[in-house]
Amino acid sequence: MTDTAPKSHRFSITFKPAALDALEQVMARERLSQTDAVNRAVQVYDFIAHRCATGDDLVLRRPDGTTETVHII
Repeated sequence: MTDTAPKSHRFSITFKPAALDALEQVMARERLSQTDAVNRAVQVYDFIAHRCATGDDLVLRRPDGTTETVHII
């Protein structure tokens, strides 16, 4: 029988103060656990990094129609 269950891995992570503040804000705003907030953040970062690496731009469009290109370094 082949094991097709998704694999998971436990990490111990040390957050810098600014990252911890951001994580806590996301958790409160989205009502997420630490695990869910970090999992989503990693998936979003992977998506954005991959798209930017292939030449796409990350552009935010405000309600008034103005845009801002975001550069992640």
